[in-house]
Amino acid sequence: MQKRFATLCALLFIAVAARNAAAGPTDSRGRLQARDGVSDVLRHFWSGDEAAGHIVNTWHGYTNALPDPRGALWERAMLFLALDNADRTLGGPAFARRMQADWRRTRSLYTPAELEACGAKSGTNWAHGRQHSPQRADI
Repeated sequence: MQKRFATLCALLFIAVAARNAAAGPTDSRGRLQARDGVSDVLRHFWSGDEAAGHIVNTWHGYTNALPDPRGALWERAMLFLALDNADRTLGGPAFARRMQADWRRTRSLYTPAELEACGAKSGTNWAHGRQHSPQRADI
């Protein structure tokens, strides 16, 4: 539970720091905070390099004992949005390469119908009928 909460806090921090950094080109402190936040999240939830890597598969924020080995699509999307915000705010080709690499992998894992579906028909809907809590000592 603590890791999920920490992840949510980190993603919210990135969004706020990115918004603050976008407020003005002289706000180097906000940019530094945004970079640090993104770097921290990528250290824990990115596998591989920026050109061929991918967002780590998670289920309820955990990377082990996944009921679907592809992870939860919604969780992947939340990190993807953080990368998009970082790209828009901080710029540079690294974020774009990471998003392209993960999107290639995501398209290979999910059918178009799964990517377009929602609710019980989504295939990785952990909120409806496929609830799972990993067996971990730190929960």
